[in-house]
Amino acid sequence: MQRYYSSLLVLERGKEEGIFCKGRGWQISFESNPQSDIITGGEPAKEIVVHARTEARAQYVVDLVLAAYCLYSGNILAFDQLPVFPVRATTMKEMEEQLLVGGGRSMGVYHLPVSCAIAARASQKRVYQYALFKYLLSCRTVTLGPRLLDPQGSWEPGRLVWPLPNEHVFSANAITLAYSVLEELSCDIRASSKAPSRIGDEMTGTL
Repeated sequence: MQRYYSSLLVLERGKEEGIFCKGRGWQISFESNPQSDIITGGEPAKEIVVHARTEARAQYVVDLVLAAYCLYSGNILAFDQLPVFPVRATTMKEMEEQLLVGGGRSMGVYHLPVSCAIAARASQKRVYQYALFKYLLSCRTVTLGPRLLDPQGSWEPGRLVWPLPNEHVFSANAITLAYSVLEELSCDIRASSKAPSRIGDEMTGTL
């Protein structure tokens, strides 16, 4: 397999130890990046390195990790794709070339090891991958902080009822996508002949 560098750096020291990230047709290792100016535990931060047969496959792995990160942390790491590279930039020219295509800029992030583990698990079933990307797209459509709806935080009743029609459309699409994650995983509540949603015109409450 070929090695591909992601420029994603693990901020937690030692958290990557013991995490085995082997997905379907690929795997991830955490390797020190001597060019990084981010130091953890007195040593250069470790970078996510993808081992895959093609650059396209390695790129998909990083995309999957970003979706897993969104699920785990409740935050969006990047709205644009973070390119992978078959070589780690060591000269100013190589750095400039990578920056021109939107990558090559080191990014230190918490929760990357567990996000890689989630991505590895999701790679075993396509339905898990669909669910992750649907959730990511929902969060990108309407970005909500992880505690925005927490009554113990700054949430206020009616705060998220926006007055403009375009915001209604975005919110409706985000809700539909988020609910389709449950449908993708067969976790939604479904009526059946044994548990109908209505008897006559009355809701049964037995879903």
